[in-house]
Amino acid sequence: MGMFEVDPKGLRKLLAGRNHGLIINELAQNAFDEEGVTDLQIEIRPVPGKRQTQVMVSDNSPGGFSTLSDAWTLFAESYKKGNPLQRGRFDLGEKLVIALCKRAEIVTTTGAVRFENNKRTTLRRKRDVGTMVSLWIPTTIEQAQQLEDAVHMLRPPEGITITLNGERLSTDQPVETFNATLPTVNADDEGVLRPSARKTDVKVYEANGSGAWLYEMGIPVVQIQATWTLDVQQKVPLNLNRDNVSPAFLRKLYAHTLNSMADALPKEDAGADWVVQGTSAKEIEPEALSSVFDKSMGTKRVMFDPSDPEANMEAVSRGHTLVRGNQLSQGQRDNIRRMRKDGNDPLRPSGRMFPTPKPYSDDLFAPPADIIPPSKWTERQKKVVDMARFLFEEVVGDGSLSVTIVNTSNGFLAAYSKRGLSGGRLDLNVKKLGHRWFDDTSNGGLERVLDTILHEFGHHYSGNHLSMEYCNGLTRIGARLAVRVSPRKYRKYGYEVKS
Repeated sequence: MGMFEVDPKGLRKLLAGRNHGLIINELAQNAFDEEGVTDLQIEIRPVPGKRQTQVMVSDNSPGGFSTLSDAWTLFAESYKKGNPLQRGRFDLGEKLVIALCKRAEIVTTTGAVRFENNKRTTLRRKRDVGTMVSLWIPTTIEQAQQLEDAVHMLRPPEGITITLNGERLSTDQPVETFNATLPTVNADDEGVLRPSARKTDVKVYEANGSGAWLYEMGIPVVQIQATWTLDVQQKVPLNLNRDNVSPAFLRKLYAHTLNSMADALPKEDAGADWVVQGTSAKEIEPEALSSVFDKSMGTKRVMFDPSDPEANMEAVSRGHTLVRGNQLSQGQRDNIRRMRKDGNDPLRPSGRMFPTPKPYSDDLFAPPADIIPPSKWTERQKKVVDMARFLFEEVVGDGSLSVTIVNTSNGFLAAYSKRGLSGGRLDLNVKKLGHRWFDDTSNGGLERVLDTILHEFGHHYSGNHLSMEYCNGLTRIGARLAVRVSPRKYRKYGYEVKS
């Protein structure tokens, strides 16, 4: 007597809520795994006068059902589980199918058996080739339709044809096939299933009316919210019910799919949850992430830079999409940082794209090493400095102005900083402005000097070029300039002003 007994009625109740398509899937996966199969014939017919459906599935495997006792032995050592390219692993599928049947018969090259009224009977029949499974299944109209729908969902391996009720079914062709390293399961030397990983092909199909699905070597596993149907050509890490996989597996699969298919991804799908999952996985490649961001955020995009507020506004003013960190998943942020270190930045910070000029690396009020002392100023430089102080008093009128002339390779023409209640400081960089900026006394020269100086005075009200405070400060300066300063006053500073 064996250690356990199985109550078929109890098992039947446990399976009562599951889609009857599992019957087709279990029988088809057995046929797909058998060596030499080229033809799978399926018949699905209503049983006259009864709420039953008869299902007959036959294949032409030369060897047939190798071990007939597998049909009634739960969790026997399946010869398939050590092979990642075969679908079986638990030696459970046939038992689940039989439990749902009123009557079942299996006839193969090694014998025949009937299951009926919770009993098993050996039959004196054999087939020359292949296996015939005949089932009488209690069904509702909906369950009978589930059986037929499941046949149309199958994607047989190359070289195997499927016939349903005498009609040969056509098979969709993949739109793409890519290779990826994905988690799988394999049996160790003692027959224990262990997680592992190996390279395999993944076939990509257009999603049909039933939506996108994850397949395991032609057998549908679970519907997925993706753009395409994905058929993994090796064992996938399934749960015991064979109807789901872990979120971690899907993230890896989605990442590899995007690595291959990002350019073909419809723009309207670029923000879909499955795409977010895929771009959050460490397997995503920089080119794929950039392509997805191109479609979801646009090609003109920058990352919000908290260290340079003005750069953020500058980016927006130039038509760039400003992306904040909370708009991205943690995985996406991690991937961006990793790629940035490798020189492949798919989302550059605004401060790198539009850096706000910073006159000095040190505190602006710390004396720079390249200050030109007033004793070495030219006469024209002195005149410009005097005019700048005069203008400050006239149009800003908030304390006095300290002016410094520097000679530095830092990339600024001039810089201004407010000095609390005592006025401000203006730095003029002769290396970037050039001597002609000081020396040109024409109307054009005056305009250039005024343009620079008044631009810097605007920073008395705000350091941000794009703020309303800066804008309003400039208009205030302009109004005061028009009212208080006449062209003749500039002649005092050596400009040959022509009215």
